[in-house]
Amino acid sequence: MLGTSCGTLGGRALLAHTYDGTNGWEPHKHPDVLFIFNDNLHGHGRGGNASVRGARNALGLPTGEYIDGQPRGFRRLDARVRRELSGFVARLRHKLSGFAFSSVVYSGTCDALAVNTFDVAMTVRRAAVAAIRAGMR
Repeated sequence: MLGTSCGTLGGRALLAHTYDGTNGWEPHKHPDVLFIFNDNLHGHGRGGNASVRGARNALGLPTGEYIDGQPRGFRRLDARVRRELSGFVARLRHKLSGFAFSSVVYSGTCDALAVNTFDVAMTVRRAAVAAIRAGMR
């Protein structure tokens, strides 16, 4: 199993995974699993769990951006971050409608997204998991 079960939504298992850079984030070995990776607003880079970027069964969830080359995580659940999460929900629904994924996995716990590169507020990390759940309904 790729992670801890966080329930079933829309007929698909939702799994929270502890990503350490080596364990299980191999989309080519799990074509029926959609991998949600932490992304930046610019959609570039392959560090951390973004190593799956470009795979058919991967989708980025924005957690911050780079400003003057420095990572800046979302520090408040403000209107801008809510818009980004709403856009992610729409992209997730579109992705799920086009492929027969049996499960969705992300890095974190059932309550909050894990972060590494970006320092992201806990309210945003919880809202990110809520966005994943909303997109799966």
